[in-house]
Amino acid sequence: MNNRIDTTFQKLRENDEAAFVAYVCAGDPGYKASLDIVKSLADAGADIIELGVPFSDPQADGVVNQLAAERALKAGMSAPKLMERIKEFRTTPDTAIVLFPNLNPVLPTATNNSIQMPRQQELMASCYWTSHLMK
Repeated sequence: MNNRIDTTFQKLRENDEAAFVAYVCAGDPGYKASLDIVKSLADAGADIIELGVPFSDPQADGVVNQLAAERALKAGMSAPKLMERIKEFRTTPDTAIVLFPNLNPVLPTATNNSIQMPRQQELMASCYWTSHLMK
């Protein structure tokens, strides 16, 4: 099964090109601005966009990511809002999206529904959990 990530890397290999993979914290600096940033990255040629899911205590993520997560949470970003933003983004670009959350808040509350949400939004990968991790 080809997905956006596989297709992207196949095309890049065929053209002997490197990937432009961008990372942004979802919801930083605000709800609407976050979508605008992701769209701008896609328009600028990002092949894959990693969306960091803000977390209230990202100690290991470094000060830049800690501050971005803090701003995003203060602006009201949440997992359901993130899924809605991805849905809005999907109406235009075909850029691959990878979720990049911290495992600490995910695993204790993981449900079958939360595992399926990324699939429903056509996310081809998550850097945090896959079906083999949850088995």
